Amino acid sequence: MSATSLARCSPIYYSCDACKCVSSSQNHQTSENRNLVTNRRFAKPNRLVLHNRSKKLNDPSLTRALREFADSGLMEDALHLFDEMNKADAFVWNLMIKGFTTCGLYHEALRLYRRMVFTGIKPDSFTFPFVIKSAAGASSLSQGKTVHAAVIKLGFDSDVC
Repeated sequence: MSATSLARCSPIYYSCDACKCVSSSQNHQTSENRNLVTNRRFAKPNRLVLHNRSKKLNDPSLTRALREFADSGLMEDALHLFDEMNKADAFVWNLMIKGFTTCGLYHEALRLYRRMVFTGIKPDSFTFPFVIKSAAGASSLSQGKTVHAAVIKLGFDSDVC
């Protein structure tokens, strides 16, 4: 993923609830201000804590941190954390696909969807609206047809229009 494509989605504020949740057990100090100004990078101590905690499977605080990153448009940080997670379920994959789609990073969302399918994670009804939007945003008719076929094959054709 190029830095220029990630630069298109660079918010100024993000909620630090996830930072507090992750860092509290490691005795790291975090700011009491819930809306911290950032320059697209997590502060080093918090990043290290996230890295150390990422070895645990299905850690709710890591999922929350990933959601905060994705919802805030910090997709580089979200992807870093996602790649460090040992095992991600469909919910976590959906967070990432939604984040890329919301930021307009349609090709990255489609790549992640293909990776999801390749690794054996079954897409659910929450996956397809964002994948379809990404296929349309990327102007990829072939990918759109492939996704449409998967929607029908998995029986979500009545859920997704």
